Amino acid sequence: MLFEREDKPGVLQTVFSVLCLTIVLFLLYYAKGEISTPQTIESLANLKSIQELGQSRVYHDLVPSLMMNFFRKLPFFSILSAYQLALASIFSLFLHSILLLFYRKKWKMYHFFIVYFSAFLPYSFYIPFYFYGELYCITFIFLLIYVFNFDEIRDLVNIIIFTLLSLFSDLGVFLVYYLVFVFLSTFQKMQEKKSKTTVFFKKKNIPFRILIGYLGLFLVAIAFISIFDFFGPNSVNILAIKIYHVSLPVVFIVLIQFVLQLLIRLEEGAPEYVGALCILIASLGLGYYTYKLPQGENLDSIKKIESEVVSLKKDGKISPEAIFYGRRSLSDPLYYRAEISVNYDSKDLKKTDFLILENLNGSQRQYLDRKNIPPAVFISYHFINSSTLLISKDLMDRVLSDSDESDLRKSIKLQLQLLTPGEILPVDKFNRFLNQIFGF
Repeated sequence: MLFEREDKPGVLQTVFSVLCLTIVLFLLYYAKGEISTPQTIESLANLKSIQELGQSRVYHDLVPSLMMNFFRKLPFFSILSAYQLALASIFSLFLHSILLLFYRKKWKMYHFFIVYFSAFLPYSFYIPFYFYGELYCITFIFLLIYVFNFDEIRDLVNIIIFTLLSLFSDLGVFLVYYLVFVFLSTFQKMQEKKSKTTVFFKKKNIPFRILIGYLGLFLVAIAFISIFDFFGPNSVNILAIKIYHVSLPVVFIVLIQFVLQLLIRLEEGAPEYVGALCILIASLGLGYYTYKLPQGENLDSIKKIESEVVSLKKDGKISPEAIFYGRRSLSDPLYYRAEISVNYDSKDLKKTDFLILENLNGSQRQYLDRKNIPPAVFISYHFINSSTLLISKDLMDRVLSDSDESDLRKSIKLQLQLLTPGEILPVDKFNRFLNQIFGF
């Protein structure tokens, strides 16, 4: 079943279906609005920086970055809508690539609706918001499994193109999922009884040699990643956790599509339109239910910081040159939403800059009230709410020099310890090098 090749689905028909599902997903994402996941906010802030400043804030894998930059340049699209279109397009292609693995004959109407059904499941609808780059890698590998034959010279071209695309989509996912491709392809070729000798398979043990060869490369790559901490300290563990989280939704959708197309095959006597209509009705119901589901993180605290800072700047209570310092997760949403730069390297703090302190208790406000700080042109501190404080570098130094070990002094010390730029990992240097070749 997995390797049927006769009577393949029509290319134009499949492409049209991919485009239709892309449009439907885009309209739903557009209607849903901004999804407040960390990955989404980081990508939107990065797109805004590329568009307005001509430089990236973070460097992702090459192929997802190129595609995101392509959609950003489309006319009549805002940064958010371009991002949503990018996610919808790769998710649509990903879903179609799965069913192509299971059913390689000409698709009937209900096969297309199986893909649409799997798109609107509550567990799958938001997958691209979390695994955008990983979806490119997995999709290219699935398409490689679909087109792989290795009987003609064009098959060699296909394997080179799809291998490079998946490699530069997500290196970590590529290492593991490409191993799956090699296993499947080796199993297929070792099961086939070839009636004639081809250019690539003059010896029957060539598939097995390919498998052993990639296994060797895989082990070498794992050793390299571990020795040089490519993804950070304990890189192998980081990679294993990532593969686990990526594979959960992928396996879920694969099982859903496999079971649905298998059940329909078992009911060969049923009219085609009956199965298609049932799946369509179920897809519409799931789509409405999924659209109503709340998604993303609560950004109320960040929105409060944003509004207060904008208001203070507008009223002239904060110097226009002031730079804000706080936790890394504040940087992207504040830059994207209000163009407020938040740095996280405390050694660059200047006299007019402010530190954002969070998770405070009431004792800090009482401490500052007792200080009776005289009014000045620019404020020295401002409580955004009961647990969040803006405090100037000048006042912060005075608090730190105080002999009294107050709660505020402890909070400042703790925050300053956390404000470090972080180590630039080899994977970041690798992605930065590739991205800068293409000018972003």
